[in-house]
Amino acid sequence: MSRSQPIEFVSLGMLVLDEIRIPGHPALTNVVGGSGAFSTLGFRIFHPSPSSYKVGCLVLAGADFPDQVQEELEKWEVTLLVKKDAEKLSTRGLLEYHDDTFGPKTFTYTNPPLKPSPEDLIDTPFLAAKVFHILATPEEIISQVPRLLDLRAQHDIPGQPFIIWEPLPSSCVPANLTAMRQACAHVDVFSPNHIELGNLFDTAQASAFNRGEIESLAYDFTISTNLVNNAIMIVRCAEHGSLTITTSCESNSTTHMPLWLPSFHAAGSNRVVDTTGGGNAFLGGFAVGWVETGDVTMASVYGHVAASFVVEQIGMPRVEREEDGHRVSEGSVEVVEVWNGVSVKDRLREYLGRTENGSE
Repeated sequence: MSRSQPIEFVSLGMLVLDEIRIPGHPALTNVVGGSGAFSTLGFRIFHPSPSSYKVGCLVLAGADFPDQVQEELEKWEVTLLVKKDAEKLSTRGLLEYHDDTFGPKTFTYTNPPLKPSPEDLIDTPFLAAKVFHILATPEEIISQVPRLLDLRAQHDIPGQPFIIWEPLPSSCVPANLTAMRQACAHVDVFSPNHIELGNLFDTAQASAFNRGEIESLAYDFTISTNLVNNAIMIVRCAEHGSLTITTSCESNSTTHMPLWLPSFHAAGSNRVVDTTGGGNAFLGGFAVGWVETGDVTMASVYGHVAASFVVEQIGMPRVEREEDGHRVSEGSVEVVEVWNGVSVKDRLREYLGRTENGSE
């Protein structure tokens, strides 16, 4: 917390220490996961050091939080705040795959989850962040967002933050549909994945992905919801890409504009190892694109690029630093970052080239 750069992004999602079990393989323990960690990583990869310290990483931990995990997070070179409670245990989960294809899986918490709230931001630079990612139920959004804004006002923090809401998967049930719609009035982005959207409308999931059905459900939600002007709904569809719908209200009429974009890695790509966390990272990348461009299409592009790095291995992608002989600063060779051996800027250019040519 010694860095003084203004914070651009903070997630109020969780960091979860996962135990991963795959049939025929030894169990993996203390694997960093959770929506908070993955969304923070999605924002971080677009900010090489020293601008990486604009990224806030809030971790609620217990007495058992491993030193090696904190050291792993410190290598990201973000503004890290680990709040330890000596009377509690860290958030842990068991992720069990049904086979060795990283397809069907089940997840259960093995320790009670420690969920961040706006109260955890008091007396920290995180309170003044430009963008907040929140994993929450609709009831939590309805209570926490006004509380966040009130805390910012109390501390004379100017401007309205950009709020990205990722609904808690278990809250995506028909009984919460009205509450979901009400909560959307408090956020700028509402982003379920396609399975959660189907669950919200009690729609049985077909064996094959149905793009038309997903778009129909998304329209149903946006048309029936009292969204604020320019509100954004993003349906994250894993290897099938993403659907983004923006709402524009002009002359007493509402226009809903759909945008489909492909995932970076095509379905069935051998580059995809484990899709866990890809959707969370998408939202962190979306946040970067929105901050830098204010354009929903470019923001979604950034989201897909961020997700592409997360799905290439179990857990987090590796970051390395290489000398770039083409860029020289004050007589010395500049050191640039690569993730999984790839420049983020190069991958961004590659994806833009594909989408501009209409390739999926």
